[in-house]
Amino acid sequence: MDTLKYKRLKLVIKNNIRDGIWKSGEKVPSERSLCEQFGISKITVKKAKDDLLIEGLLENLPGRKGVFVKRACRTPSKGLVGVAIDDVNDPHFAPILKGIEDKLWENKLHTILCNASHDVEKVEAYFRSLVQQQVAGVIFTPSRGPDYIENNRRILNMLTEHQIPYVLVDRYIQGLCSNAVVSNNHQGSQDLTTHLLERGHKRILLVTGEDCSSIADRLQGYLQALRNAGISPDPCLIIQAQELLLEERNARRQQELERLRALVQQAGDFSACYTLNSLLLKVALQIIFPKEPSTKQPIAIASYDYGLPEVIRLTNRVIVVKQPSYRMGWEAARLLVETLNNPDLPVMQITLKSDIVEEVIE
Repeated sequence: MDTLKYKRLKLVIKNNIRDGIWKSGEKVPSERSLCEQFGISKITVKKAKDDLLIEGLLENLPGRKGVFVKRACRTPSKGLVGVAIDDVNDPHFAPILKGIEDKLWENKLHTILCNASHDVEKVEAYFRSLVQQQVAGVIFTPSRGPDYIENNRRILNMLTEHQIPYVLVDRYIQGLCSNAVVSNNHQGSQDLTTHLLERGHKRILLVTGEDCSSIADRLQGYLQALRNAGISPDPCLIIQAQELLLEERNARRQQELERLRALVQQAGDFSACYTLNSLLLKVALQIIFPKEPSTKQPIAIASYDYGLPEVIRLTNRVIVVKQPSYRMGWEAARLLVETLNNPDLPVMQITLKSDIVEEVIE
């Protein structure tokens, strides 16, 4: 028996179960099929299956041929749905939560809310509690930050292992096949950047943030718009902020602000500043306008989810990507309700269109 191939097959099977590719109670492909797919012997396949039967991931069912993904036994609390949102005070996330609650209430489901505050450990503890309470399902905004994919996969594994259905909202996990409702961040960012370019802004300062799917897609949209216009991206015009530090109230926040100010100075001249979320917009304004100018500046300010009244005191032009936040939450709740009513529904990923709005302030 080839030990390396045996270990690889076991890992593939475990990942298929963890990621929901092979669902609870589903028949595992035959030994012959796995032999052909992986180019391994029948002995190797049988050894991997036997071990996973012992580990409790697979099972034999009386009166049925073959091996099946083990069924989880749980009695869900039918009226409760866990909702973990990054920041309920954010101008984007507040209407998402409203949409979720409205749709769940319409279906006689109640919400247990976690204001995640971008804290992975807090979300993990919250999810452990939800598992203990045997909630019917979960709606979750993946937590941004370092090791974005690894951390959120680990969190969602808890739900998968206990067969708790979930829907991701606002962000997705790259490489994970799961129910999700998001806006088209790549297209929205590309459209906004193109809008700036068409108005003569050839040097656009981009302030990006920590790792998550929405930030990554918006960055790619910005780069695509530049390429479409025949402009080579200038690395000096792309500044990445450490958002978690900026949310602190200590010396580390001040150090991060100073670091960003230095990067802005190195960027040279620019006629527009584009920030990838409202927190980054607030920070960018502090850096670009350390003192409030006596007159409005000609620089164009562009952002996702603008919600800061101080912008209008600093510039006469604001360009915003407005996401369908309420509908995003409503659709996520609808998708979860449909999954609860019919667990055999195929995985669905819903992508919504955002709008570009330009405000000229006299």
